[in-house]
Amino acid sequence: MNRFNTHKTQGFTLIEVLIAMSLLSIMMGLLFFSMRTAVESWNIGEAKVEQINKKAVFYQFFKQHLTNSKPLFEYNSDSNKKSQPEINKMLFQGTSQTIRFVSALPAASIRKGEQIFNIGLNPQQTNSIIVALTPYRQPQQQAEQTELLDHVKQIQFSYFGKLNENFEREWQNDWLESEELPRLVKIKVVLEDESIWPDMVFPLKVSAWHSAVNSQPDYKSFDNANDEKK
Repeated sequence: MNRFNTHKTQGFTLIEVLIAMSLLSIMMGLLFFSMRTAVESWNIGEAKVEQINKKAVFYQFFKQHLTNSKPLFEYNSDSNKKSQPEINKMLFQGTSQTIRFVSALPAASIRKGEQIFNIGLNPQQTNSIIVALTPYRQPQQQAEQTELLDHVKQIQFSYFGKLNENFEREWQNDWLESEELPRLVKIKVVLEDESIWPDMVFPLKVSAWHSAVNSQPDYKSFDNANDEKK
């Protein structure tokens, strides 16, 4: 019998090391897959939030300005000097790809008074929608352009109303040569990723009064004309 106890230090066998490494690699793979899934989900969520924000900004822009369109005609600075001023074309003009109308910017904005809004696809970059602003009483001034939406594949405007007394109210692809505003304007947007936004329909709050054209050669306010009518 030995007087001293001998302790043998036992190591890992090769099989145990291989099993441990295999388990570790599986756990690392699962961890990496989970992290990648989380990052992808985060990016998808960020993209959807950005898309919703763009849609909200685009919608609010038309809700604020298009619905408050004014039935004004082309401004002629010499009209006040004439005893019988000429009646020019109404500034509201719409096609299936473009729209032009007059609306006032908020009082807090840098540009004051009524502005002519020209909206359509950018001719230099056809996948973006731009708006060009020109002062109503200074149409010769250079327009200020701003991008409303990018990555656009298609935009389509439609107009509900009757162009003249000989037509019934119905949806029109173009609104030209009319002396009154349409009742509704519908906007359809298709993005480059083939996602289609729900159709946006905007009612126009102001209706044109034909006799106001002759009584107000400078077309300062159709609200006053409507009050006189009442």
